[in-house]
Amino acid sequence: MTEVRSERVAEVLGLDEAYDNLLQTLDAAGPPAEPLDPLSDGELRARLRSVWCSEETIADAVATWPDPGKDPERWWLLERARHYLTSVLGDIDAYGGSWPQLPDPLGPPGRCFYLHVYAATLPATRAWHQSRGIPDDVSWATLRDVSRHEAIHRRIYGTTGIDSPGWMMIHLRGAIFELGRLQFAPFHFRPEADWPDATVAAALGEGFRPGDAALDVHIPAGDRLDFQACEDSYRKAKSFFDEYFPSPVRRVATCTSWLLDDQLAEFLPETSNIIRFQRGFTLVPGGRDADEGVRRFVFLNRGNTAPDPTPRTLLERGVLAHFAAGRHFFWRTGWRDLVPE
Repeated sequence: MTEVRSERVAEVLGLDEAYDNLLQTLDAAGPPAEPLDPLSDGELRARLRSVWCSEETIADAVATWPDPGKDPERWWLLERARHYLTSVLGDIDAYGGSWPQLPDPLGPPGRCFYLHVYAATLPATRAWHQSRGIPDDVSWATLRDVSRHEAIHRRIYGTTGIDSPGWMMIHLRGAIFELGRLQFAPFHFRPEADWPDATVAAALGEGFRPGDAALDVHIPAGDRLDFQACEDSYRKAKSFFDEYFPSPVRRVATCTSWLLDDQLAEFLPETSNIIRFQRGFTLVPGGRDADEGVRRFVFLNRGNTAPDPTPRTLLERGVLAHFAAGRHFFWRTGWRDLVPE
């Protein structure tokens, strides 16, 4: 078989400059020492069922699994993606890569690409979790986040796919863990890159110095943001990372989210779970525009209006009134000390 090159992949699959980072990352990774073996229909189904994907999604993934001989360009992408992800397993400082959705003209095979990557890489990630002694319940809870994102994609677009595929690649790299209501990604603090105002970090001392270990907090979609459930997650995170990823200094958890925008307190009561969540963090000055993110996460819509023009909740009413007044929301960063033993 003729050797496939990234230029050929880009030409055949219609990957423009938006995919340059992805192709450069996969080019640099090179081919795997052992070629990827094609998955049988049964094995592909079993792997996607193990992470709770819907049967409709599984059927589409099986129908579009690439054939190395007939689909050499998609196979190149799949094989290289798996190889790259497994080569950086557990390296929280590794470049995560850019993982945009494949172009719409590719249809179902393009929309299923990241489902194929997930299935192909899953055993390696599970094996790495097991090698670190990660409890099975934590491992599976983390990896099953993909079922949330394939469900979100279907709700938004009515088709099979994975919403935010780059986010799912973090799971496969062993760089995030779901511990109760919240997810935690270990990282080494880089105030110049991670905080809108790095001078704030410099004044806080230990735990905020460049290179100090910290945890980045993420909020999975779905369940209520119950205050006590979140507090339990912080306690679980401290215990979990102290045991499985010990560090001499890990003082803080940070979060960057529109849920930390203190403007939400203008229309949500102090007793709301969102306000109680954000009150647990000390906000860092500065932020960046979050209007698209708010529209998307509140209404599951990338456009400018909600799918249903009649708001159903206090949050939806407040968000729509905020936009109607010509105002904006912001991604805000906050930090909190980890719960002591």
